[in-house]
Amino acid sequence: MTRKKLAAFLFALTATASLCSCGIDEPAASVKSSEDDITSVSETDEITEPEASEAESAENEQDQPAEGDEAAEIQQLVDTYFKALDEKDYETLADVTDVELMYYMENGETGTREQYIEFLKTSVDTLVSDPNMEIGAPSEANEHAGMYSDFFKMMDEEGDGELHFADTFKVDGLYTCRMKTSGEAEFSQSADEEDDSISIDFSGSGSFNFDIDFYIIRINGEWKCDPTVGTVIDMYSMFSDMSESMSTVSDDISAEAEEAE
Repeated sequence: MTRKKLAAFLFALTATASLCSCGIDEPAASVKSSEDDITSVSETDEITEPEASEAESAENEQDQPAEGDEAAEIQQLVDTYFKALDEKDYETLADVTDVELMYYMENGETGTREQYIEFLKTSVDTLVSDPNMEIGAPSEANEHAGMYSDFFKMMDEEGDGELHFADTFKVDGLYTCRMKTSGEAEFSQSADEEDDSISIDFSGSGSFNFDIDFYIIRINGEWKCDPTVGTVIDMYSMFSDMSESMSTVSDDISAEAEEAE
């Protein structure tokens, strides 16, 4: 399977889950920042904290919620997205998401606003609200925005001249929010490759534990929520690393076998 087909397959597998399992009631009240986790103590209590190493200090600094006007804009965008998702407000979803990129991922071309709204209706139609969803405060992660450009370049190379991700979309900013929830659910998902090299069809019920990053990107100069493509990139990277590791092990086994002969 080509990298393009793998990415498209992962997108098909991810899109419905990312768009439809994340609805929450009263989204603004469900957003939990680091301030929610602060335990109050009296002035007489003594607090002893171990000294952190330089590496730990740097990591902790990166994990701090972003501050300032831009962070407030991102927080409002996230709140609007989850409220619209819960209410199935497709007009608003078309305004606050990178629906053009999502549509391009599935269709290989851009569409009209009407087509984008129909695309969202198909994706969000089975939405079930999850009152247990916790959304972390936005954290700035601009240093990782290049993962989108790298992914666009890869898709274009695999597209045999038919795809133009890099020319159509420019991502130069990135924020992340951590999404967490767990519970019991019924599920149904299927995905098929055109050449029948992969076919997945499963359904049932059981417990789930949902804990992933939610991406907000500055795409073509505007901040938009990205509920699917960033997750696809993460999954693609995981599958690629797994494939490379398996290939390395296979090569090592073959080399050992040749030496034994």
